[in-house]
Amino acid sequence: MDGVANLASQQAWRVARALSGRILAQSESGGNANSVWSPACVANLLAVAREGSAGATRWELDALLGDGDLLVEPDPFDVERKPAWGYDGYEASSATAAWLSKLATPSDAFLRKCDECGVRVSVDDLGDPRVSREISSWISEKTRGLLSPAISLSSVALACLVSALYLKDAWADPFEEYLTNRALFHAEDGGVRVAFMHDERCCRVIDGDDCVAFGMPLSSDAEMLFALPNSGGDHMGEALELFERLSCGEGERELVELGIPRFECETTIPDLGMQLEAAGVYSASAMNLVPMVGVESTPTQVIHGAKLSIDEKGVEAGAYTIMIACAGCPPENPPEPRKITLNRSFYVAVVSRTGAPLFMGRVTLP
Repeated sequence: MDGVANLASQQAWRVARALSGRILAQSESGGNANSVWSPACVANLLAVAREGSAGATRWELDALLGDGDLLVEPDPFDVERKPAWGYDGYEASSATAAWLSKLATPSDAFLRKCDECGVRVSVDDLGDPRVSREISSWISEKTRGLLSPAISLSSVALACLVSALYLKDAWADPFEEYLTNRALFHAEDGGVRVAFMHDERCCRVIDGDDCVAFGMPLSSDAEMLFALPNSGGDHMGEALELFERLSCGEGERELVELGIPRFECETTIPDLGMQLEAAGVYSASAMNLVPMVGVESTPTQVIHGAKLSIDEKGVEAGAYTIMIACAGCPPENPPEPRKITLNRSFYVAVVSRTGAPLFMGRVTLP
C-alpha cells in the first residue's frame, strides 16, 4: 500500500466508522459469533443511491458519505488486476447495477450519471420471478459463486439497486502448510483446538491502549489487518482506529512470530436500514428517491451479505448490498520477535492498495 487514501477510500472509512461497531456487535447468538461486512460495498451502493435521492435523504447521505463523488473513478477501490502482479490467481471486481420497474420514472440526470459511471440499468417487470433470479445470478457471477442470495421481489417493487465486491488474493509470502498445527483458541464460551498457521514475518505493528494490530501484505500490494485485544469486551472502536492508521502507512516494522488461525466468516444483515438510521440516515426505511423512481418516501429495505476466509495461500472474500424501493410494503422474506498468536477473539480487515476498507470482521471461533 502507498498509504495515500483516495476519495473512495475516505468515503468507505466514513461508512466503516459509522456502522462497524453496530454491525459487528450484533449476531444471532448475542454477539458471540463470527461476523463480517464490507464498508466498501455498502459505500458503493450508497453513492449510487445518493445520485437517485432528493430532499432529506440526499442531505443525510451527503452527511454520511462526505464531500466528493467516488463514482467518477472507474476502479474506485483500486482492486482491478494490474499487469505487473505476479500472482496469477488474483481475482477482484467491484460492480453496481440497478433494476427499475416499468412503472418507475427515473430522471434523465440519474440515468446519465449511471451511464457515465458504468452502472448497468435494466427496466423490467420486477414482480416477475425471472428478474429476481437474474439479480441473484448477477450477484453470484460478480462474487465468483461465493455468494448466491435468494432474491424475491414483490409486485410493488419500483427499484432494486445492487452492489457487489469480490477479492481473491495470495499472501505476498504464503504460509507453509507443514508448519500449521492445532492449538488452543480461547473462545468466549470456552477453549477449542483449531488449526493455526505459523511463521516469522516482518510486519508493521501498532500498539494501542488495549490492542495490538499488525498488517500482512497480499500479492496485490493490498493488506490484511489483524487487531488482538489484551482483554475481553468490545474493542471495535480501538481496532477500527488502529486499522485506519495502518491503512495510512503507520506502524513500526518488527520481526513477529505469528500464529494465525484459519477461519471463515459469513454474515447476512437483512435490516441494514436500521443500522443506517442509527448512523444518521433517518429516512433509510422510507427514502425520497424521486430521481430514481419518481416517487417520494418509498418504503425501502437494505440488505447486506458478506463472506471472508483465509488459509495458508491467502484470502477470499465477497459481499453484496441490495436496496429495494417499493410502492407498497417491502418484501417480507429477505435473503438470508514479538509473539502474536490470535488464540482468542480478534478483529480483521482487508484494505486495498489505496487503503480502502474492503472487508471488516470479528472472529470469536475459527
